[in-house]
Amino acid sequence: MEQQVIAVHYQRMEEWLSDRKAVLGKKHKKEFFRLMELAPKLEQLVRYEIPAQYKQNKRLSSLLDDAYGSIEDATKARKNLEERQKRFFQEYGLVESQGAEEEDLEAVIEAKIASSTTSLNEALREFGRSPHLESFREAYLRAAKMYSMGMYDDNVFSLHLPWLDRVYQERFYKSMVDIHYHEQHQKQRAGERDQVAVEASTGPCNIDWGDEDTVDLVDVGETVEIKWDEEALEVAVEGAVRNCSENNKRMDDGCEEKPTDTVKGIFTIDVSNAAHRKNILTELQAFACFASERSSMDDESLAEPAAAVEVLVKKLTASTEAVFVRMKTTPTLRFSFMEEVRRLQRGIAAASMRKSNSQARVHQIQEEIERLGPQLDALLNAAGNCRDECLAELLKMFPGRTVTIVGDINKYL
Repeated sequence: MEQQVIAVHYQRMEEWLSDRKAVLGKKHKKEFFRLMELAPKLEQLVRYEIPAQYKQNKRLSSLLDDAYGSIEDATKARKNLEERQKRFFQEYGLVESQGAEEEDLEAVIEAKIASSTTSLNEALREFGRSPHLESFREAYLRAAKMYSMGMYDDNVFSLHLPWLDRVYQERFYKSMVDIHYHEQHQKQRAGERDQVAVEASTGPCNIDWGDEDTVDLVDVGETVEIKWDEEALEVAVEGAVRNCSENNKRMDDGCEEKPTDTVKGIFTIDVSNAAHRKNILTELQAFACFASERSSMDDESLAEPAAAVEVLVKKLTASTEAVFVRMKTTPTLRFSFMEEVRRLQRGIAAASMRKSNSQARVHQIQEEIERLGPQLDALLNAAGNCRDECLAELLKMFPGRTVTIVGDINKYL
């Protein structure tokens, strides 16, 4: 019996000592009262304070994992949105403008609308100069003469397809863009000459005293170049093209323009004008139908022109340039474009904000964990010292016996 191990549970040590107070309190008074002081302290440390500290650390670790997860999610979300934004700008050919300020982007869109209008107008003019339209025109004239029993003459093409005829008649005319570029170039050269004159006037003053009898000859045969005023020319062209008589039928977007209202030497068709675009597309579809009918009659002479028409129609309707051209006359398209840009930018900004907030949260949690670390170590040290002192006092009370303190205390110490 003397060698039996004495096991004392740390939570019931105070009760265990109280039950033996009559014996131990008299025989080992000093050790007994010291153990009565240490027992509740040990229970408080091991049963309450240390588990609470571990629980707090575990909660902070969980919050830290959540914060790292939020950073990862925000990073992925931003990356996905940036990729979508990149694809969106690539679709519209505005990759270099990705991330630009809204005002700068508006200016880029204005320039893109102008360049797209120029591109589509030039494509239409190129089609007019190509052999495809001429082949179609000749085939249409032959078919009309063959099947109309003399009802139509050589003017049947301009009668039935006046807009395509207008493209054909103006195929070698200059576009307004070329005219504007020429005038701008002339103005630039004039400005350079004025600058040279100003610089020359600041040099040495050379006075002609009339000592030499030299007179420069005047070349009366020089070509006289008339520089038209850009604004006046635009007014003249637009007035001629868009002039609507009182008897003209009204169209959805204002008035129906007469194909015969042309300005000599200027390609007046503008695909950014809804009426022009509608009429051109309608007659191109008629071209395709006529080619299909001829093909059904085993006449494949218009197969290649029909393919060219299909490409042109697709360019005028489904290309990126066509989208920008429609923005010129349809504000809702431009608004939708800018709204999508803003939506993506807001998403990217929100993802960046979430990432920034999560990073700040990580920093805060790490500081809290670092602050609590020494506290936990101090509690463990205090509990270990308290346990060791309890064991020492118990060994004094039971010399030669094996004494141990049991319970979940061994999980922490």
